[in-house]
Amino acid sequence: MRARRKKFLLMLATMGGFLARQAMTVLGQGEANAVSEACGKIVSYEEGQSRADMAVIEANIRKATPAEYPAIQRALLGVIQAPNATVSARQFVCRALPYVADDKAVPVLEKLLPDAKMSHMARYAIQRIPTPSADNALRDALARVGGELKIGVISSIAARKDRKAVGAIAKLAADNDQAIAVAALAGLGRIGGAEAAAAVAAAKPDGLLKKTRDDAYLMCADSLLAEGNADKAGAIYSEMFQTGNPVVDRLAALRGLVLCEKGKAVPVVLAALSDRTVDIQQMAGKLIAEVPGKDVTSLFALKLGSIQPEAQLTVIGALVERGDKAASPGLAKIIGPATPEVRIAALSALGTLGDAESVKAVADYLDAEGDCGKAAIECLTRMTGPRVDEAISAGLRNEDPAVAGKTLQILVARKSAPGVAEILRLAGHKDAAMRKAARGALGALAGEKDLVAIVALLVRCPAADERAGLAQTLAAAAKRASDPSTAAGPVVEVMAQAGDDVRADLIPVLAGIGGEKALEGVRIQLRGGSADIRKAAIRAMSDWPDAGALADLMSVAGGDSDAANRVLAVRGCARLAGLPGLKASEAAKKHGEIMKLAARPDEKKLVLAGVASTCHPESLKVIEPFLGDPALKAEAELTYVQAAVSIASGWPAEAKTALTKIVASTQDQQVKAKAQAALSALDKTAGCIGA
Repeated sequence: MRARRKKFLLMLATMGGFLARQAMTVLGQGEANAVSEACGKIVSYEEGQSRADMAVIEANIRKATPAEYPAIQRALLGVIQAPNATVSARQFVCRALPYVADDKAVPVLEKLLPDAKMSHMARYAIQRIPTPSADNALRDALARVGGELKIGVISSIAARKDRKAVGAIAKLAADNDQAIAVAALAGLGRIGGAEAAAAVAAAKPDGLLKKTRDDAYLMCADSLLAEGNADKAGAIYSEMFQTGNPVVDRLAALRGLVLCEKGKAVPVVLAALSDRTVDIQQMAGKLIAEVPGKDVTSLFALKLGSIQPEAQLTVIGALVERGDKAASPGLAKIIGPATPEVRIAALSALGTLGDAESVKAVADYLDAEGDCGKAAIECLTRMTGPRVDEAISAGLRNEDPAVAGKTLQILVARKSAPGVAEILRLAGHKDAAMRKAARGALGALAGEKDLVAIVALLVRCPAADERAGLAQTLAAAAKRASDPSTAAGPVVEVMAQAGDDVRADLIPVLAGIGGEKALEGVRIQLRGGSADIRKAAIRAMSDWPDAGALADLMSVAGGDSDAANRVLAVRGCARLAGLPGLKASEAAKKHGEIMKLAARPDEKKLVLAGVASTCHPESLKVIEPFLGDPALKAEAELTYVQAAVSIASGWPAEAKTALTKIVASTQDQQVKAKAQAALSALDKTAGCIGA
């Protein structure tokens, strides 16, 4: 059908503008025509019959344009006005009509309001027509209908918030029919505003009506507050908050008062916190978060001691939400007398809101059992603010080792430096467990300024195992020094007068520090120490963080009279030569020199493993002499392939020559396969470059 219309329109296009416009008007009414046709078929519709025509109407309404609404409305109203239309057909039309309706629909629908079978659906339609005539129709109907129909009309008026109807509905609040009176009071609450509030206030019902009246009164207050009339709203909330009213109403009124009064609501909330009803206390606690002004936080917190535990928990939560540290004194004060649950909540809150003044109150519970002790530890770990670290550090002077130990744990977790002086004292404590804990804490917290004191502790320590622990502490603290030479200074200085046992513990510390000053300190021990100290120095140089000790170790490897020392030195050289810092060519040459110093196959294998990673053609020259050595052949061939692969990107010709050599000479099929795979990869790369 649409195709034929389009063809017809094209034909008319040559007949002048007027005819074309007429054709467009006809075609623009496609949806309306479809609705009109379907409306003619649904007049006799009964429940249970096919809804196909109704579906057509609904679909066309959804896609219709506003210009088509009037025609669709006429078709739908025609069904209502048809003498033989069924109730089901009319009810369907009432549901569909609001989407396209205007003032012209209201008189037709209004006539249905007294009809018991049609009143509900007629109201449904009228209620959704956004014109003043719809309000007029519903107001007029109040006098024309009764019983359930009147209740329905009141509901529709209330839904539209028609304030012109307040007077008429107010009269119905005293109706002899209780259901109508209830509907009228509820409707006044939904309409809201000053006039409705006055009408509700004038009503003095009891029983079910009183509950409805109170709900309506609060709804009126809410509407007044939303409209900016806080004074009148506040008066209603105050009246409804009075003791004797139902708790649920008092709760709603209390929240309304806080919203009305804002910053002036402090006395109201404080009074509510002392209310005899726990529910009111809890509501007041929740509302604390909504009262503006930081200067009032302490007032709420100090009120904690006079309210019930259930409400205390609510208030503590609200204080945390406020995020104001002014709550700290009140929270600290409640910890002692509180129930276990409230005590834990207060401790947790102080983790966020506490300050230096509240640390002592929390620290008193560090030795508490179970969740309370855990909450105290977590609280002090999280607490922030000026002088908090210093206040926590005071716990290190507690005579109870358990409390001092937990304080150490907290300071380490906080990464707190202010307590280090006191921790140094505990590092010399008579209790071994305390000494160990303190020294561990020093390792986490001590810095450059504490190195001399830690060295002194180590020198005075008679026990070998504890000296080893202090050496680890010293090494950790030295890493936080601003400069390696500064960190090495106190260690090198004390070694000049120390015995071998102390020197043996300090030499590895210098390796951890690194730098020229530390290296010179180890050289001194290498040159003038006992056999054990000399061996410790070689080990330290082997662990050096850079290649700085390589020359010293090569000297030992080539000339020490002790074979064990030479082996240690060779292994250290192999490690240092592979560290970053040396140029690739220099690293390869150093490996060649070290290889000449290595006497045993094991040491030579270590050097081979290192030379493969130098990434320079010189590494191939270092490895080649060992390709025919029976003791090293397997490792040398594999290392040779690895070295060739490592230089392939920079020196492809040298890499190809080396790989070709291995493929031709090796008897190891695994090595041959790896070399051939590397050659294939090189050829592909060369092909790509050539292309």
